[in-house]
Amino acid sequence: MKSNPVHTLAFAAALAFGGAAQAQNMFANAGFETGNFTGWTTASGPTVTADQAHTGTFSAAAFSEAQVGQTFTATAVADITELSFWVKRAGGPFDSITFSYSDGSSSDCLLELSGNDWAFANVTSQLTPGKSLTGFSMYGTTTGPAYFDDFNLVAGAVPEPQTYALMLAGLGVMGLVARRRRRA
Repeated sequence: MKSNPVHTLAFAAALAFGGAAQAQNMFANAGFETGNFTGWTTASGPTVTADQAHTGTFSAAAFSEAQVGQTFTATAVADITELSFWVKRAGGPFDSITFSYSDGSSSDCLLELSGNDWAFANVTSQLTPGKSLTGFSMYGTTTGPAYFDDFNLVAGAVPEPQTYALMLAGLGVMGLVARRRRRA
């Protein structure tokens, strides 16, 4: 059976499309929709609550020195396109958001919020360049309560330029083959 060049090239183009990195949230149980802290580490009594939620049914509620955190596979900061979450509280800073790195170091940042509605917190720019992130935690909400929901850690979401070049070349060749077949 003779191979059809158009089908062969279409298959190659499909592989190029499918070979692009897909964005996937690295946080487990990112919205606490299990109704508990599965995937998270906690200290000093945070709770999962159905009283407040940004999306879904549940969120985490933290008071005073409550801490929530998660560890994950080391990921180069240069590959991280977003580290964010949603938070709701009456105002005031969190004592600390801590980023842990594969070399054993860590860095902290403060998050100042005002108002009492849900606010989007993107802390990607607070990561230390040149390192690999292995953990995230936050604690200290002064008097509280603070509600957290919809954590998002995305890496590798943008295909490399070589993927686009390969895809475009494959589409171009497919067009040439189809054009030749019509002339014949």
